[in-house]
Amino acid sequence: MQSLLTLFSTSFARLSSHRRILFCTVLAIVVLTVIALSNIKLGEDIGAMIPDRDPAVTRDFQYLRNAPFVEKVFIHLSGNDDVPRRELIDSADRLASQMKPPLFDRVVTGVRIPDPAGVALVFSRAAPLMATEGDIENLKKRLGADGIRRELQALRGSLETPEGWMMKALFQEDPLRLYASGLTKLSSLNFLGRVDVRDNHFVSRDGKHLLMIAQTPVKITDSRGSVKLGNSLRGLIKEYLPAGITASFLSGHLYTAINSETVRKDLFAIFTTVSVAILVLLLAFMRNWRAVFVYFVPLIVVAVATAVVALADRTISAMTIAFGSVLMGISDDYPIYVYFSLRNRRDPGRFIASVARPVLISGITTMATFATLFLSDLPGQRQIAYFSMIGIAVSLILSLVVLPHFVPAGGSRLVETVPQRAPMDGFRRKIIIVIWLLSMALCGWQMTNLNFNGDMRAVRMVSEEIRKTEEGLQRVFGDFRSHGMALVKAPSLEGALAKNDRLYEALRRTFPPGEIKSIAPVLPSSATQEASWRNWSDLWSEAKRNKVRDLISTESNSLGFNPGVFSAFFARLTQKPAMINVETYRAAGLGDLFESFIQKDAEGYRVLTYLPDTDGASSFFAGRQSPDGAVFISQKRFSESMSRAMTDNFFRYILFSSLVMVAALAFFFRNVKKVLLALIPVATGMVFMFGTMGLCGIDFNIFNIIATILVIGLGVDLGIFMVSRVTGSVDKDTILAVVLSGSTSLVGLGSLMIARHPSLHSIGVTVFLGMCGAIPAAVFVIPAFYGKGPSESA
Repeated sequence: MQSLLTLFSTSFARLSSHRRILFCTVLAIVVLTVIALSNIKLGEDIGAMIPDRDPAVTRDFQYLRNAPFVEKVFIHLSGNDDVPRRELIDSADRLASQMKPPLFDRVVTGVRIPDPAGVALVFSRAAPLMATEGDIENLKKRLGADGIRRELQALRGSLETPEGWMMKALFQEDPLRLYASGLTKLSSLNFLGRVDVRDNHFVSRDGKHLLMIAQTPVKITDSRGSVKLGNSLRGLIKEYLPAGITASFLSGHLYTAINSETVRKDLFAIFTTVSVAILVLLLAFMRNWRAVFVYFVPLIVVAVATAVVALADRTISAMTIAFGSVLMGISDDYPIYVYFSLRNRRDPGRFIASVARPVLISGITTMATFATLFLSDLPGQRQIAYFSMIGIAVSLILSLVVLPHFVPAGGSRLVETVPQRAPMDGFRRKIIIVIWLLSMALCGWQMTNLNFNGDMRAVRMVSEEIRKTEEGLQRVFGDFRSHGMALVKAPSLEGALAKNDRLYEALRRTFPPGEIKSIAPVLPSSATQEASWRNWSDLWSEAKRNKVRDLISTESNSLGFNPGVFSAFFARLTQKPAMINVETYRAAGLGDLFESFIQKDAEGYRVLTYLPDTDGASSFFAGRQSPDGAVFISQKRFSESMSRAMTDNFFRYILFSSLVMVAALAFFFRNVKKVLLALIPVATGMVFMFGTMGLCGIDFNIFNIIATILVIGLGVDLGIFMVSRVTGSVDKDTILAVVLSGSTSLVGLGSLMIARHPSLHSIGVTVFLGMCGAIPAAVFVIPAFYGKGPSESA
């Protein structure tokens, strides 16, 4: 390592006569970086923070983000007590007519059935193909004399009403109301909970609310499109809804827009705050205009790291950009240390080698610590890893190669070491150590209350407007957006339907019928339809047909029906109807009901079944061999998987970063005592952070888990500098450099605390807590254990 340290002294001597060229080179790099930054694409996709090495988690995330409801817009219209239902419906139709491309493809305000009698006739004719064993048994009970008498009496009563007269043709073909069973099965498609269909519109049961569902081509990952979509819809609502009717809307786009807008505003506030605060601190501590050269180092570091990552990945995560403020707080440690070590020396070149040793130890150790993030399952955290490592490497180069040429020189400080320090007073040492031990014990006790929260909702921005809209939708229409999804897939729709039939049968034996929302009862596979037809044919033997014909004829005569009026019914009993398919329902005006259950992609077809997102549903699929490879997609289970991934990553970070850090310190210091002293700020910061979080009920999430790496990296920097200070191997200004670098780190981290976005704020809070433990430990606890305090050695 000595040859490497000597290289810095040699480079200083060679570049001393070419400082103008050095300055121009740095300026050119800055200009090229600015040009590169002008073309970067900011990535705002939450997918960067989803584990990509666990196939099950990746699969669940892809299914959840492609769920039928994700990219739909739900619009909730409310009328006051003076607004009649008709006006609410007319207002919805007027608003829907203005929601046009390119932002809206289609708007559904309800189920529009152009011919109710025609729909009933479809179910009547399809009854033989969708009749279950239970349907057959129920029908047998109705085929006796009493059952047929009741059916025909009810039919006669219906014919005396205007609606019944319009359905005369249906009754002639279906006197036993076989269609009723099919219409009842339609309820299996209704996952809207408390929604009634009135006048072909989705209306609440009290008639004061109406639900509209809009389909849009705008992807929820498109932040600009999401903002445009939201602004357009707000404008239409304001323009086309009359007084007395209000509207709110909810979609994934709304979350994207608010999170994107919040992050952008936070980034501006964070970088403005940290840039100004660090400059003020540098000027206040250094009291020299050349402090601006130290200030330029972290600015250049962040710019270069951002440009390199953006060019390598084509996009850079917004979270990585926000991490730039933290990188500023980390990367200025090295120029601060170099500045205070070399300022006012007559011949700075003589001292660069001795100064470079702790700087390199600190920088390489911190880089190695960040390298453990490459073990993360989250691509966003891996991007933060090399973003930080690039930044630290650039900071080391600028601090040891460029900055020494801009440090004020000319003083009389010629010695490399300082006089031997007087030992710290024994009583003060004991007080500091006792307080430290008690604090560590208390925080260690509270660490047991620390909780890992993998719920993505905990780290996304939810405005008060969105929260009220969510509550209103759930209160009025039910919580239809939080169902779990069971899905089967196959290359063909017929294959997927066959699997769906078997899944439905398995679910039906376990869950109450009302909890299962499936197309299986009304759109069975061809094989199931064939089986139903065989059962139907067995029921309607010639003897059974003759018996029923005689009973109907007898009751018809007594009720005054014309002879032979039901002949079409008997002719159809033995005629196999055409197979049921989606086109069958689409022709009857019911095609919209199936789009939330059938999906098509390049691999084939997926058929979805909706279930309550409960532990029972998850256990059903986890505790048995799922029929035909059926998969249950659960938001709750996804959150639990995220928590497990976070926990695994956390312990992996702690283990590997600790091993790397101890190995690096042992290699560079080659002294057990120095290694242990250097670890004091790291251990204190971590324990204080975890303990305070446990005490205050602050959860660990996928973002503030990065705090562990930050506290380790920053803590080891402070430990190395302070150990070098107390062991007498560097200049007496080290204590000032440690305080200043710790202060700028706090500013860089604390700037995240002003963010409104929960993920950024959580990182700021947790790392701030860690540094509140690490800095005092470095300044007071290390000297106390070593026996020398800052007051005696300043």
